Amino acid sequence: MKQILEFLNENSGAITAVATVILVFVTIWYARSTAIMAAIVKEQFDETIKKEQDSHKRMLLDILAETNSNLDLVTAMKNNTIPDIVKLNSDLWSVHKGYFNVVGEMTQKRTREVYLKVNEHNSLWERAIRSEHRYGDLNNRIRNTAHLKELIESFTYLRDELTNEVKKYS
Repeated sequence: MKQILEFLNENSGAITAVATVILVFVTIWYARSTAIMAAIVKEQFDETIKKEQDSHKRMLLDILAETNSNLDLVTAMKNNTIPDIVKLNSDLWSVHKGYFNVVGEMTQKRTREVYLKVNEHNSLWERAIRSEHRYGDLNNRIRNTAHLKELIESFTYLRDELTNEVKKYS
């Protein structure tokens, strides 16, 4: 044991130098590994953000397509280019209830308002179907210019807002 202590004492400078060199190599390895891991994490984060944005854009495009479809249907009803009143689409709204965290609060509010009108229209449509007065008085009330004009204005405004939101993802 005494010999080991004497050896360490006599060669303390060399041992310190070797330990320092080893520590420098370990530090370099650690720094490079950390940089590589940081690059991988950043890449994964960027991919996640891109996927999320693509998902949001797809959702907005789907909602926009449903909005355009409804606008076409309401316009056709107003112009009497279809012989009967029709039920409007509300499938996507039924899923999201107008809460799309990818758009501003005002657009969410507008979406909810428009789809409340869609539900109102669809309720009238269902009553007309049940009462078999599709061509009668209830049909005329649904075809009422003010009702359809209000729907057209609402869908047009919503379409424009959603189009602007989609552009943000382009």
